[in-house]
Amino acid sequence: MFGYVRPLQSELKVKEYEIYKAVYCGLCKELKRRYGFSASFVLSYDFSFLALLQMGLAQHPAFHFDRERCPFHPTARRGVCASNEGLAFAAGMSCLTFYHKVADNRADGRFFQRAGSALLLPFAARLHRKAAREYPEQAQEIAGLMARQSQLEASHCPRPDEAAEPTALTLSSLCKALGEDERSQRVLSRFGYFLGRWVYLCDALDDLQEDAAQGSYNPYLTRRGLMASPTPQELGELRQEAAGSLNLTLAELEKTYDLLTIRQFRPILDNIVSLGLRSVQLRILSGKQKKQEPEAI
Repeated sequence: MFGYVRPLQSELKVKEYEIYKAVYCGLCKELKRRYGFSASFVLSYDFSFLALLQMGLAQHPAFHFDRERCPFHPTARRGVCASNEGLAFAAGMSCLTFYHKVADNRADGRFFQRAGSALLLPFAARLHRKAAREYPEQAQEIAGLMARQSQLEASHCPRPDEAAEPTALTLSSLCKALGEDERSQRVLSRFGYFLGRWVYLCDALDDLQEDAAQGSYNPYLTRRGLMASPTPQELGELRQEAAGSLNLTLAELEKTYDLLTIRQFRPILDNIVSLGLRSVQLRILSGKQKKQEPEAI
């Protein structure tokens, strides 16, 4: 996905951050175990959150933590969350969505994105086939929503809210699948909707400057007719105009999150929802592209 759904590390206790890293590393190992070593390159913070959320909601938790060596960090054993249902689901959804992201870049991306995506597409398609065999319903639903996303972007939809709808519905569906009863599914569906909407709008704002320079589609630029070399002042005004919508989306997301029964890892999940998302949003609204500021795990 996009890498926006992450904790604010400075506000986590050391033990909490170690647990978060262990889930992140556990998802990496789950991807390799199920889809091959190279599948670990689709690892993202967003789907680490999905796995952590499933584990946090579980009425009968069936997970534990080990210490293992990692080829990317070979000097010491690291905490790793062992394979479980949440990690398996997050790994599958990572592969399904990664394929559509690559296919979209191959069709509509900038020159170097198209070239790189053309090379990646066979790899992404192989991962997608494997994941689709395990999760056929999700694969079909995501494919339909991403086709709608492509249609909206191809038609240069000038309404950011409408352009965000397919991504919002995708996250709504994925989160709903984590529910163990009708009530939790209903709440999770709404939570995922606002999370997906927020992610799409943040990504559009994060890409404002680059899309403007390349003449690429961006719903905020299209709405204001600023595709031809907008000034820094105009870009700043766009970000400020978008802030209200993002704040309302986060407020609804937080209210819905409060309706969930979190049984494990509450401090970490609270941090991500209440602090991590707002920290990312502030950086984007200030014009500091979050994609250029990776945090080591």
